[in-house]
Amino acid sequence: MIEIENIQEIGAGTAIVGLLIAFILYNKINKIEISNPVVADITQQIQNGAMAFLNAEYRYLAIFIAVV
Repeated sequence: MIEIENIQEIGAGTAIVGLLIAFILYNKINKIEISNPVVADITQQIQNGAMAFLNAEYRYLAIFIAVV
């Protein structure tokens, strides 16, 4: 049975495991070589679109934080 006192430790442990898995997957994906120029172009377009989305989100978030 899970004790209420252990909830913080369980949460912290789960977070650490999640970050470790994310780090491993990030490294695994970055080691993949893209040799096809069409795939490389699509990858670049996706990256540019993602960055444009994030910049727009950060702009809205900054306005929200300034108001609140």
